[in-house]
Amino acid sequence: MSKNTSSTAYRKVNVDAYDEDNYEDESQAVDNAAQVNARDAEVKKLLTGGNTEGALKAALADPPLDAKDQSLKARATLHFLVMRLKTHDALGRDKSVASVLSVLTATKTADIAKIVGNLNPEQIDVLMKYVYRGMNVDGKSKNDENQSGILLAWHAAVFAVGGHGSIIRVITDRRSL
Repeated sequence: MSKNTSSTAYRKVNVDAYDEDNYEDESQAVDNAAQVNARDAEVKKLLTGGNTEGALKAALADPPLDAKDQSLKARATLHFLVMRLKTHDALGRDKSVASVLSVLTATKTADIAKIVGNLNPEQIDVLMKYVYRGMNVDGKSKNDENQSGILLAWHAAVFAVGGHGSIIRVITDRRSL
């Protein structure tokens, strides 16, 4: 008879403790919150000034991809949508997502292709992540239909510049929004 091979008592070192997915840095969460709040303020200032391209670039800068706090991610994305719809709590999205969506919805449809053409490839991929995150809605609000149309227009423009490679990079990236 053989010994029990499913036993883990033979391990002297907990190898799971060194897995990067299990590592949590508490000081990073505080920095991320301050960073997202500062970015929100900058995006609001640029939007009220009429600079939608600058607001989009500011909103896409340094997304909270590795943040464990989902509300941070939502805050960055929903910022723009909240300014338009004033329903942040009902939508339940992160601040980061709100921020980007508010820029996307505030942009005129005629300006979308020009703005996307001025973005670098990394910003294109981040924008595609936010577009897909914005499409993840419950469909209960009437404004979700308008938002879906806007997001589809953005998706078409981003796809025209980034191509299939952008979609594949976004889908296969383990870091989500």
